[in-house]
Amino acid sequence: MLKTKVRVCLTGYPLQNNLVEYWTMVNFCSPKFLSELADFRNSYVNPIGNGLYLDSSPTDKRTSMLRMKALQSLLESIVDRRDMNVLHNQLPRKAKYVISCPLTPAQMRLYSAYLAHVVGIGPDSEDSSIVQAASGQNLLVHCSILSSICNHPAICHSVVTSNTGTSTAAAKRAQAEIVPISIDEGASLDQLEDLAQELGSGGGSSNPGGRNINWCKDIFASYSEPDQNLRLPSHCLKVVLMLDIIRLSIAQGERVLVFTRSIPTLDYLQQAVEASGILATSGSSLCIDGSTNVTYRQDLIDSFNALDSPHYLFLISSGTGSIGVNLVAASRVIIFDIGWNPLYDEQAIARAYRYGQRRRVYVYCLITAGTWEDNMFSNNMFKVAMTRRVVDRQSTGHRITRDDMRRYFQHPSLNPPMISTDDVTHLAQ
Repeated sequence: MLKTKVRVCLTGYPLQNNLVEYWTMVNFCSPKFLSELADFRNSYVNPIGNGLYLDSSPTDKRTSMLRMKALQSLLESIVDRRDMNVLHNQLPRKAKYVISCPLTPAQMRLYSAYLAHVVGIGPDSEDSSIVQAASGQNLLVHCSILSSICNHPAICHSVVTSNTGTSTAAAKRAQAEIVPISIDEGASLDQLEDLAQELGSGGGSSNPGGRNINWCKDIFASYSEPDQNLRLPSHCLKVVLMLDIIRLSIAQGERVLVFTRSIPTLDYLQQAVEASGILATSGSSLCIDGSTNVTYRQDLIDSFNALDSPHYLFLISSGTGSIGVNLVAASRVIIFDIGWNPLYDEQAIARAYRYGQRRRVYVYCLITAGTWEDNMFSNNMFKVAMTRRVVDRQSTGHRITRDDMRRYFQHPSLNPPMISTDDVTHLAQ
């Protein structure tokens, strides 16, 4: 509504999820430059998108390429693009590893039970009609619980029992992980990112995971013996790997950042690190989440970046500490879990890989194999590929099919086998 003669948009990520976002930004700066949104969809969004899949027809791929070049040429006069190469020429190179971790027996039991008895998928499913379209409220609820299983069974326990009478601080904070909300059932996956961020940051007031825990109570009860303690790191390979990366990094005098999108996960990881004794001879860890006072956050950041800092580990909530924070004292970054929007992971990495960094930065993205995290990661790679093609004019391969984009839930028994608990430590080494 502002009356302006000139408008300028400055962004590091002009396209996060889809081409409509690009149109919105351009339309704000120069109204009607790309015509009406409906025309833009027909001329560019649909034909470009149709040709980006592995199973796209040759005609669709050719049409997509031609429409993409036409859009790039059209935008040359008003878009000035500078990519990460400006950093690459002035900083040590960055190395990024995506590590696919099998499910442990405890995780497999929980994951299969939830799919069978709540979602309605798998050989033990009681009613396959339970499954609804992968959109709207159901998707958010299912993904929140399945994500907690992928992160560690103890985190799942904290999440699903958070409003069944427990009163610990961790349980209360876990309650924010899963909330019922009202959204359009026709919403696309891309439109759910903001709602997912709300879930992770504490939106909502109740926890549907706590309404019925029959699907998991027997599983949790079977891990009551001391040698099978549900909180043992060995019940999740991602946790075991994280602890080893932290230990080996500190041994080389390097500082580590660990990012997670979940508050219950942040609580558990902090406790796991303390219980492991990794920091016994190298100071202590620091932690930032949404409850950390804004003024105090900067004190923590300054303390971590100090040359003589005793702190070698910083645990960070992705929604709180992945933007506007300088943590160049760290050269190792662990992305413990992923979300729908790859932008947030890139922002987290940029806390360490930025001007002022003097070491080579190593990034470790931990993915749980054969689960919904795998499918989400593929979806994110599709978004990144579209950005590189349309915005950066880079050529990328076709790695995902149309069916992959539609399917978020599948039974893990159809995917790579789980790993036995006895082999977890050996594989991590």
